[in-house]
Amino acid sequence: MGPRGSQGRCGEVMPLGVGVTVQDGQSVVFVHGEIDITSVRVLAQVLKDVVASGARAVVVDLSCVDFMNAGAVSTLMKARKVLAAKERELRVVAPVGSAPARVLQVLRATAATLSVFPTRAAALDGVVPDRRWTPHAVESSGRGPDIA
Repeated sequence: MGPRGSQGRCGEVMPLGVGVTVQDGQSVVFVHGEIDITSVRVLAQVLKDVVASGARAVVVDLSCVDFMNAGAVSTLMKARKVLAAKERELRVVAPVGSAPARVLQVLRATAATLSVFPTRAAALDGVVPDRRWTPHAVESSGRGPDIA
């Protein structure tokens, strides 16, 4: 996770921006900027709305996220849990070496199972990701925004 305020992978560091589109019947949430203690609520609300929309799968693309805290991971895990209860999927895009990928690596022993893909195309295809570095059996602390 590079120094906050530095130029990131997708251009100038900006406040959190979140957009939603639908591709092949799957909701794609694309996120850019920094996910911190204050902005994670925006992500949580968007995920809550997308989960309620009924898409068979939700892809959260973190390719343009330059900073991500543990609250973001908790929010993703809660969304995954809600979707799994409805027999739907959450897929996370975190390119190898990106800030989100590094945070997920560090927290792999404490977070719920997330399906992490290196690209949006791979996530949309739903091909089982390489799990050498992704979190396996991580449990949410129960803190953070409730997306359900």
